[in-house]
Formats: sequence, C-alpha cells, structure tokens
Amino acid sequence: TDSDIEDSEEKELEYQAVRLAKYCPRFYLQYGNPYSDVVFGLIEPMVAHYALGLKKNVEVSLLQYIFEDTHAGLMAGYGASVLALICLLVNKDQQIRRKAATVAENLLEWSEDQVSPLYIIVKNSIVDDSLPLILGEIVRNTDFSHSGRPIMKFIRTLLKNKEKKEATDIVCGVCSVLLDEESLEKSESLEELVSFVTELKTDSHTRLAAALVAEKAGYSSKAKLLYEMLSKADHKRFDRFVSDSKVPPVLSKDLSLSTEMARLLERAYHSTKYLHKIIFEERKTLLPGLTVLRSGDSPTIEYNLPPGNYRLMRLTSIPDSSERVVRMENALARDPYEFRLYSMLANGYTEIGLDNKCQYILEAGYSKLETLLGEIESESYSLEYDRANNKPLLDLIVDYADFLRIRVGDQTRAIETYEMLLEIDREDDVHAKHGLLNSLFRQKNFMKAEKLLERYLEEEDVDFLMGRAFISAIRNRKQDANIYLLRALRTNPLIVEMLFRDMGSVKFEELKEDDEREAAMYALDYRQVWESSPKAYNWLKTRRISD
Repeated sequence: TDSDIEDSEEKELEYQAVRLAKYCPRFYLQYGNPYSDVVFGLIEPMVAHYALGLKKNVEVSLLQYIFEDTHAGLMAGYGASVLALICLLVNKDQQIRRKAATVAENLLEWSEDQVSPLYIIVKNSIVDDSLPLILGEIVRNTDFSHSGRPIMKFIRTLLKNKEKKEATDIVCGVCSVLLDEESLEKSESLEELVSFVTELKTDSHTRLAAALVAEKAGYSSKAKLLYEMLSKADHKRFDRFVSDSKVPPVLSKDLSLSTEMARLLERAYHSTKYLHKIIFEERKTLLPGLTVLRSGDSPTIEYNLPPGNYRLMRLTSIPDSSERVVRMENALARDPYEFRLYSMLANGYTEIGLDNKCQYILEAGYSKLETLLGEIESESYSLEYDRANNKPLLDLIVDYADFLRIRVGDQTRAIETYEMLLEIDREDDVHAKHGLLNSLFRQKNFMKAEKLLERYLEEEDVDFLMGRAFISAIRNRKQDANIYLLRALRTNPLIVEMLFRDMGSVKFEELKEDDEREAAMYALDYRQVWESSPKAYNWLKTRRISD
C-alpha cells in the first residue's frame, strides 16, 4: 500500500507517474479512474502537482496560461481547468490559495474586444454553478478593496448580457464570504456592491444579502434603505442578525458540489498512486510508446507524447544564449523523449559557436528515434504530420538529414534519411523530396535525380524547375532546358542572377523580399552543382547574357 512506500521512493514514484501519464496518456486513461484524466492526463503535470499541494513554487504566469481561453485551454479541457482552479482556491496552503486567487482575478477582465477567459472556461465546463464559488473564493483570498472592482465589473457585464440569475447568484456568493469575515472595513468596492443591489430590480433574498453586508460594514443608511425593500420573512432574518449577529443563509443554492468534485479530484490522485506503482515497475516497456491508429499492411502510427509547447516556448524566450542552452540541456536530461529539444539544442549550439556539439546532439536524438521506430513490427507504416504528436519526430529526422547534407557533406546517409522520410510521411509535409533532390545532385547521381523529377511532375517550384533545366542541358535537350528555365524565371526572376553573385557579400538578414531570400537559398544549395558541370554552367551563362 501507499503507507509502505518510503518518502524517497514515493517522490520518485510521483515523478515517474507524471511522466508516464504525460508520455502514455492513452494507456493511463484506459486503466485510470474517471478523474485520472483531470489529475494527470489532460492538464499540465506541473499544474496538477501545484493544485494538489505537491509543488508550491509555480509562477502565477504559468497558472494563468493554463486557464486562459487559448488552444492550450481547449487541449486541457475546460472541466479539468475549472476543477483544478477550484482545487487551488480551496487548498489548505494559504500561499497557494492567494496565488490562485490572483490568477482567477486576472481572468475576470472583460472588455468589448474580449470576453472574460474565466467566463468562457466555466461556461464550457461540465462543472455546474462554479462561478459564484470561484468569485467567492477570490474575495476570501484577496483584499476586496482591490479585487472588488473587477468583480463588480464582471457582475455588471453579466447583467448587461441578460444573465441576471448568474449575476445575483454571484452577489449572494460574494456577500456570503464577506459575512464570514470577523470585521468589514468600508471601501469604494464595498459601497459599490451595496449600491448596485439597491438599484437592482431583484428578489428579497439578494437584497437581504447586501443589507447584511451594509449593516456589518457600518453603512447604516444604505442598510435601512435595503431593509425597506425586504419581504416580511427577510425582515425577521435581518432583525435577528442585528440582535445576535447570527448570519442567516444567503446563498440561493447549494454551491458545495464544485468543492466536493475538487476534493474528489484530490482523492482520485491518491487512489491512483498504487496503480502508478505497478506501472512504474513496467515503465521500460510502456514509456514512451507508439499507438496504432489504423492497422493493416501499412499501419498509421501516432507518437503518444504530446509536445510540451508551453515549456519549450518559455525556453526559447530566454534572452541569454548560453543560459538558454544550459536550460535546454537540463530539460533534455529530464525528458529525453521530447524530440523537439534536440533540434532546438543544435540551433543553440550553433548560436554560441559550439558547432562540434551539433552533430552529436542530432545523432543522439536520431538514434533514440530510430530505436523507438524499430519497435514497429510492420516494415511499412506512416506517421502523419498533421497529428501534433508526430511533428517533433518528423522535424527532427529532416533536421538531421539537412545537417548531413549541408554541414557534414555525407550525401549517402542524407539520401537514405530523406528516402525513409518519404516512405513514412507520404504527404511530404517536411519537404524531404527537396533535400533528396539536392543531395542527389551534389552526389552527381543525375540518373536518380532525373527519376525523382519525373516522380514529382506536379512540383513547379524553382528547385524542381531548375533541376529539370539542368538535366535537360546536360542531356543536350536545349529546347526543354530553355522552357524549364523560362518557367523558373517566371516563378522567381532573381533565381539565375543570384547564382552568379558573390554570396560572401550577401547578408541574409538584409534580404527583405521573399524572391530574394528564395534565390539566395537556391544559390547556396546549387551553385556547386551547376559549377560541377561545365556544359550546364556554360549554357546557363549564355542564357543569362541573352536574356
């Protein structure tokens, strides 16, 4: 049982459990309980840790990102976001509650251009009636003289949008929390709340809540004005409060369901730890893994690790290049199956002048990826690039092939890698055929290059048009060569001119037009190819002069 696990082992277990849920969500969700997806599978593991009090040192900005109405929020699941937020707001640790309340307060902002993110995630959530609870907990964990302003703006916007019932429920929830305070200090926000209810055409129950707050805060005249609007039954409740300070129930409904669900979330975490212990013992066979989406002679495969886009974005935003590289190295040591990190590190090494490390890191990533793909039993399979989990794998393969082609000059290995890419990424979303064509030309394998050009007759970009012109020129098919060259020039008028320019004087950062950049890249890739064939090079010179 859990009690038998030593502290050090438990920490390792929790870490591995988070990684397993992150890397193998399908496996985890298949065997977990109904709330396990909330704990580990859908929301960021770091936020789940924070929500459950296991990790307290998390920046407010990170929490806010998770709960915003963004693509990440959609991926996380609105229900998960709301439950996790409630977990934070009712946490035993005061520091956690206050940080969460600050996040929630920032999400209240509502303007003409943008609907409140908090409103969106709650309205799209399966968790009913959580707005009064969330706003009440904001009040409980912040200074109402400050948080009252955005809360009142939020309530007024609800009213403007004809959501009066929601607005009055929130008013009652806020008043209920304020009445729990030992004492209430007067403030503009408090006065605005009382005045708002006084002017509102609403039920006696809501007016009673505001009247009690006004009386407790010392707004006697405002309390008296509200008192006159109360029903006979609420008159008695108000009088009893004045005489014995006993607060009558002011919530119009039981809002405990959300809190119960949040606590259930916490219990679900503890109840699944034993399951994780079992999985932890088998992690080598489970972590990470590939999922077969469509079986058959050539199955469609998906990698089961969602890319950690937000964490990677934060790494790339570090201004100092050396610090950025160190942080990336640390991140890769923790998560060696985060394949995007290999390419990011290679670029980082180049930036700080450690070119010798580029090849090492790309080969390390490619080797790990080869081992992973080697577990696929079928000889033929496909990895679709439009599946987000597959993109880092395919991007790493093409980055490695490009490095072999351009930096190492090992065209044989580059060709093998590009050909493998074309087999598994059949839509060729990473443009492997362009790298393959360049490698074949650099290797002077013109026969195979010609077959590739014929295979992709629909390709009409400058690489393929100029490639056909080159092959036609060396085969003495001058008329065809002229036609392909003219089509290439119509696509990019600078393509030939840039081939004859001194590339040492060209500064890529100063090239502002797309045609200029494309022509410069073509010149870098193909100048040596044209120069290696006097027949083709002289023909191109002649055409340049005549044009």
